[in-house]
Amino acid sequence: MLRGAEEKIVAAGGDLDAHLGDWRKQGLRIGFTWLFRYPHPGHVKVLTAARAACDRLIVGLNSVASVIG
Repeated sequence: MLRGAEEKIVAAGGDLDAHLGDWRKQGLRIGFTWLFRYPHPGHVKVLTAARAACDRLIVGLNSVASVIG
């Protein structure tokens, strides 16, 4: 599913700001969606539609602990 070096995991904070700045300078449409826990097959349809609506898609991932406690 990953298509090369431009897809990568960025830890919170990480170098996301640099990517965002570069993408904005290029005039790319940036999308964002959030997933609760780990992706499962039911998320694929939503992620596919979200990715089709933008040039770069950022996916946030929450753990149970971050929501409950």
